[in-house]
Amino acid sequence: MVDFEIQDFQNDIVEASYTVPVVVDFWAPWCGPCKIIGPVLEKLAQSANGAWKLVKINTDENQELAAQFGIRSIPMVMIFENGEKKDEFIGALPQPQIEAWLKKNVSTKQASAVDTALELLANGDYKSAVAMLSELSQNPEDKRARIHYASIVLFEDLQLAARLLEGIEPDKAEFELFTALNTLISVLSPVKPLPDGAIKEKYSGAIEKLKLGEFESTLADLIECIREDRYYHDDSARSVCIAIFKYLGEEHPITVKYRRPFGSALYI
Repeated sequence: MVDFEIQDFQNDIVEASYTVPVVVDFWAPWCGPCKIIGPVLEKLAQSANGAWKLVKINTDENQELAAQFGIRSIPMVMIFENGEKKDEFIGALPQPQIEAWLKKNVSTKQASAVDTALELLANGDYKSAVAMLSELSQNPEDKRARIHYASIVLFEDLQLAARLLEGIEPDKAEFELFTALNTLISVLSPVKPLPDGAIKEKYSGAIEKLKLGEFESTLADLIECIREDRYYHDDSARSVCIAIFKYLGEEHPITVKYRRPFGSALYI
């Protein structure tokens, strides 16, 4: 169950609304209509795929906030964008009306928040992209955000990357990256010692370089491993090379440089 309850107004609403719209549900345990609309908002938030975020404020426990926003009747639902309130409605509206309200207030650009983050990343704004994907990945239903955030944290926090990918059934567009990430996680955190063999040390050294993000020298060493003993460790050198190519992307200069030598090594 996702916890939508407010923890900190500044972080959960004001700052977060610069990344995605934040829908705020003012409610109370004794409010009958709140018990009707609350689950509807939670269900919509979980299926929004990161297009917007839900924060619930119990007015009994947060009386100062309720007074600050002039809450006199609940449920009161507001939407915040860029640090400011954009729109609101009062009462337990039927789900179709809530969906229409959301459609009016969540733009197409905002709905593709992951694409926006990836564009920021491509343009070199690493800090903003990471912050955005980190926020989006907190929604268990946002598979794309979780996969792309896992790709960013892979070499910094392997366990976090693994947790982000748990239980995901990727869409076609992210399938290759998802598979590559799982392959890399598997070789970076092996559960069994490497088997003996003529290339054991060379293969092990390549994986150590991979842990440091030294993709070019890793690929060079793994290609040599393929040439010397293609099927060592269940053909792992080939699998890791492919995973690196998919992780970096087919247009990446390192991928372009090593694709041909890799192909040649397979058919020696």
